[in-house]
Amino acid sequence: MSVGLSMISALLAEGRVAQFRLIRENHFTEDELPAWRLLSDYHLRHGGLPTPQVFAENGITLIPASGNFSYHVDRVRTRAVYTAVRDNIAPIQNALATMNMDDAVAAMNTMQEQVSRARTNDSILDIAEWSRLVREGYDDAHILPDSQGVTLGFEPLNRLTNGIYPGDVVAIVARPGIGKTYTIVHMALAAWQEGRKVLLITKEMTDAQIAYRMVGLYSRIDPAFIKRGQVSQWMWPEFQRALDEFQLEHDDGRSLYLVGGRVANSVRDIDALVQEIEPDVVLIDASYLLKPENSRNRSRHEMLADIGEGIKEMSLNRSVPVAHSVQFGRAAEKKRKTRSGDTSLGFGLDMIGGTDVVGQIATLVIGIAEGVRPHERTQRRYALLKNREGPLGMFTTNFLFAPINFDVVRDNTALERDTEEHNQNLVQNMQDRTQ
Repeated sequence: MSVGLSMISALLAEGRVAQFRLIRENHFTEDELPAWRLLSDYHLRHGGLPTPQVFAENGITLIPASGNFSYHVDRVRTRAVYTAVRDNIAPIQNALATMNMDDAVAAMNTMQEQVSRARTNDSILDIAEWSRLVREGYDDAHILPDSQGVTLGFEPLNRLTNGIYPGDVVAIVARPGIGKTYTIVHMALAAWQEGRKVLLITKEMTDAQIAYRMVGLYSRIDPAFIKRGQVSQWMWPEFQRALDEFQLEHDDGRSLYLVGGRVANSVRDIDALVQEIEPDVVLIDASYLLKPENSRNRSRHEMLADIGEGIKEMSLNRSVPVAHSVQFGRAAEKKRKTRSGDTSLGFGLDMIGGTDVVGQIATLVIGIAEGVRPHERTQRRYALLKNREGPLGMFTTNFLFAPINFDVVRDNTALERDTEEHNQNLVQNMQDRTQ
């Protein structure tokens, strides 16, 4: 019995063109491909679905469907996964037999890509289906008004964005030394404390350096003192409590996985970890240091664009929110110096270094700058430069280490005031570019 031909029959019976887009050529076997090509060509030329009679006129006999379209899609995807594994087992075994690890890894990567393509669950919904999903989301939010996505670690950001959700990509942008890594670690800890399963990838620092920062943030002890073995007697209980807390098995399912850059060199490596761990959120420190799949004869701009697009695709395919840190370009530093007395950041999405793709594909963009004089070293300013829906905003935090204090400053930087100043600054920047 041909599963692929039965799926086409189910598609024609339900008559919904949108469902056609859930089908891929790799779902079909060799003897089913003529039916797929007829279906695909007809849709391309005429914009609809052919009738069973069209197939019969072209010498193709369809098989009656034994279930609905969704049932048959699941069956062909399962078959495609089986075929991908079966076809690649022999090359993997042969490579292992000859101790050729390069060929073994290449065959495993090929199998992973084929399985991933077979299992991708894209969807196109009509307005009735979307309205139903919106109503269900409203009802959930109405019953549980405090429910939200994964926390961003700072109350003003959570209030503006309602957290992050599967498919969201958050770009955290700053110049070197401003605090991108501390922000990523802070967000990871906040999500873990919320009961989430967190995957944290570090590319700029070693996993040991991140671990010291994580314990320091949780215990509010400067990581430098921990690393030197100089935790004071009055802070020792907090240090021990943090270590004990990290070693406990929690009933709410929370866990925090820390992965060094040698394990996760590319988006493909991270994607494999996501499939293995199934985290609630992924955080990548210094994503611009990831290696693109193809770097030969390609500019830095093109490679960074590929990395950004790969992160977005992973977020959508695996239904997981991803936050990653990138840098503002040198032009942002020059502009900041010319506006050092301003309470706004003084720069926006156009100042992200390397490629415009980062700002374009991100759901949220969070910019970070040092505090306003005389608080350049002791405070950090955060600006929501892009929001999926809702307002932009700006707030200031402490940036202190003895003890660690990254709390939001509420007495001299009200969110409402900063939001207005930030929006005025964005308008000014747009006017400057059009002149």
